Amino acid sequence: MTSIVAYRHQFGLTLIELCFVILLLVIGACIAMPALQAQVDRHRHTSTLLTLSTQLDYARQQGVQRGQRIRVCPFGNTGHCGTDWSLGWQILDEKDQLLLSTSLSHRRQRLLLSSPSGTAIVYQGNGTTQMGNGTFVLCSTKGQPLWALVINRQGRLRQRSPEAYDRARCNELSGQT
Repeated sequence: MTSIVAYRHQFGLTLIELCFVILLLVIGACIAMPALQAQVDRHRHTSTLLTLSTQLDYARQQGVQRGQRIRVCPFGNTGHCGTDWSLGWQILDEKDQLLLSTSLSHRRQRLLLSSPSGTAIVYQGNGTTQMGNGTFVLCSTKGQPLWALVINRQGRLRQRSPEAYDRARCNELSGQT
């Protein structure tokens, strides 16, 4: 009696095929990394803009609701303002009680404030500011301005494109000329 052995086709990969697939995946990842990093940076810049504008609106709203002055300033010691907006900011009431604080954990950008009143934004009880127009500018580590956010005397915000003097300030900050 003859036995009939059915030939079974093997399913699987050889080591060479597996190495080739891994090589293709690594090459694809290396090509995609710069684009991914640029996307992450754009997201951070947009996130900073939205967070800042939302929290400035919150501070203005609190000033109107409470009928008192509300101060937005860079991080410093508890109840005191610092000077570097790039670390984050805090919102304080008239009694220097902390209402809200935000830290910028990523150091790939610098936030500047150009304001006639110094380093803090102060909203009055009617929602106006003590200053004329103030402008926040976000700078990249390469000294390029990414966006500008203007606060007018009435406390309202608007975004504008960076201008030549914004570029000069960012370049000065990064040590470029």
